[in-house]
Amino acid sequence: MHINSVQHQHAWTSIARAAWLFAPLGILLNIPVAQADVFTLGAFDTYGLLVNDGVSGGDINTAPVNANIGIGSVTGPINLHNEVVNGKVDVSGSAATAVSGGAITGTQPVSLGGAPSPASVNSNIAGVAAAIAAASGLSTFCGAEAALGTAVTINGTTNINATSGFLDPSGARVFSATSFSIGNGHTVTINGSASDYVVIDITGTSGNKLDGALTLKGGITADQVLINFIGEGGSVQGAANEATLSGTFLIPDEAVALNSLIIHGHLFGGEEGTNFQFVSNAFINQPTSAVPEPSTWAMMLLGFAGLGFMAYRRKSKPALMAA
Repeated sequence: MHINSVQHQHAWTSIARAAWLFAPLGILLNIPVAQADVFTLGAFDTYGLLVNDGVSGGDINTAPVNANIGIGSVTGPINLHNEVVNGKVDVSGSAATAVSGGAITGTQPVSLGGAPSPASVNSNIAGVAAAIAAASGLSTFCGAEAALGTAVTINGTTNINATSGFLDPSGARVFSATSFSIGNGHTVTINGSASDYVVIDITGTSGNKLDGALTLKGGITADQVLINFIGEGGSVQGAANEATLSGTFLIPDEAVALNSLIIHGHLFGGEEGTNFQFVSNAFINQPTSAVPEPSTWAMMLLGFAGLGFMAYRRKSKPALMAA
């Protein structure tokens, strides 16, 4: 059914209004919704590395891993190679079948939810499924706007200004690219302020290579930049000579084969039936969770006030009609 641009805008306006009203519920339930923060990682924020359901096995072979690791319902074990993990490893099912080489060492720091406490491998953690649902939902939600995104070519050194992206009704700046190939020795730079949120939807499945650096300037952070690979099949590869890529990478339907790079942010991915590889000097530094800003708390209070006002009107209306 065809929907014209006016109807589309009206639909988005209704969604945005509802999101602002029900922002408190989204925050409390860790659901990514349009709100003061535009989008949030929700339960996904718990993990720096998150392996998707259905992955056939793989390796996380690098030390140290400065992140929490979440492993979904995989069909073959993820080999941790008894490495140093400064975090925890949570498995949605049994670690006995989902993990090998799990005699890890390291410390889970306070900033990632520890006491601090020793690194551990934990079975039957419901939070992993919640994190995968949040990451997958975020990828789908943002990917639905790919056709509206400002077209950008990412093939070698590239500069992207957040303000040049399509401004969606939630306040995010959306870009679209057919592939994401930085190139060895090259740098993609995203310029944005602390109030900017950027989504780059990658629609193609060939030539996606994280072989260079991804740098953020102007105050924008890794949690505010989504590199969203929405194609199905193929693989996202990377060998960046230990260059740093800052951002949140969503790769739900492609194989992940990354080595010799440093991610400052979050990585979720692994297509069903493929091998997940994060190896050979591939490091990750998970950002620490931030306390909600005053604007977010204000939105929560306003949302609760709105819900209370609606309940009051429903309750008082019959009494007024009776009078």
